[in-house]
Amino acid sequence: MVTFILGDFVNKFNLGLRRKTKQIRLPFSKVIVKFLMFFFNIGLIFSFNMEKGFLNVFFKYYYGKSIIKKLRLLSTPSRRIYWNLNKIKRYKNSKGFNLVIISTYEGLMLSVDCLRKRIGGEPLIEVIF
Repeated sequence: MVTFILGDFVNKFNLGLRRKTKQIRLPFSKVIVKFLMFFFNIGLIFSFNMEKGFLNVFFKYYYGKSIIKKLRLLSTPSRRIYWNLNKIKRYKNSKGFNLVIISTYEGLMLSVDCLRKRIGGEPLIEVIF
């Protein structure tokens, strides 16, 4: 039984990236589907499909290298963090091109979209290129 679905998702995703596999298989969860749809719309994964209670995620490779280096979990159930606009600006300027997915009252957003709409939230995952 997995108690923290997002942590399990990040671990399995990173393991698949390190092994350079074409696909990984994850247990079905609505939260994971939202993240995968987000990744697919941005163009970070090739595709994903649902089959018998599992999700198959297909990685996108460019000349033999994955587009994503790794995912990093920022906020956990035991250590919740919340960012206002100033923190998002400082993080964006210090880390360069890494994407941060932030949970806001308007749903999941990239840090760039949060700056544009001038809202803060809980940073969930950092995508490192």
